[in-house]
Amino acid sequence: IVMGFLFAQMSIMAYPLRKIAGEEYNEDALIEQMIILAPSETEWQKFSQWTAREPHEVTPGVWIVCVKTFKPLTEFVTTFSDEYRCASVLEISNQSVIQVKVKVQSPEQMEILHSFPGCTVKFSFQFPSVGKEEHLKQVALEVQVCCLFQTIRSCSENNIIVVQVYDFYG
Repeated sequence: IVMGFLFAQMSIMAYPLRKIAGEEYNEDALIEQMIILAPSETEWQKFSQWTAREPHEVTPGVWIVCVKTFKPLTEFVTTFSDEYRCASVLEISNQSVIQVKVKVQSPEQMEILHSFPGCTVKFSFQFPSVGKEEHLKQVALEVQVCCLFQTIRSCSENNIIVVQVYDFYG
């Protein structure tokens, strides 16, 4: 009864906020705006599953690309950086740094991460073993946006698993 009363009270207090902000979460409305240096001949239709709208070329070779957040952002960045090795990112949603979560399989890979230009290892952690299941060490990287594609390529070349690329919020 007490918990029901507390939840009812919180619901009443949240009513004005729900009226202003809306009551549902729409992940499709969340996008990251990327400014990318890429060839004018870039075939953007290959990446349409991850983009929110048609990319716009501001000036020759400079594109504004709106990419869906979370998993689509990660998939776009990993695919695009591999497909267009000459491309680089100038900015993501007015941020100069972005966070990348990776998984490493050995101490050598951890050392390799420290050598990536524009990349800082913020922290690492490993889930405890459960039975016979071993978990890989997960590492949070702070990456300068201009070094993002090169960091992703370097991870791929060194068999480091890119789990997620995400913007710093707040």
